[in-house]
Amino acid sequence: MMMWYMGRSNRQGMCGMNMTPPTQPAADKDAQLTELQEQLQTMQKQVQALEASALLGEKQSEHVRSL
Repeated sequence: MMMWYMGRSNRQGMCGMNMTPPTQPAADKDAQLTELQEQLQTMQKQVQALEASALLGEKQSEHVRSL
């Protein structure tokens, strides 16, 4: 009986939940967008640096193998 009651109350609680996300003022969204764009640019630069480093490492390895 207790299990049935608990299951029933859980289902009622979930159905009554508000599933819409809270709205944010436009200024907050703009600030968040700007921050995310800056983070993206930083990560893109890091990826480029890692790719360049990996390419340099491959060239050095090829040079060593050719000796």
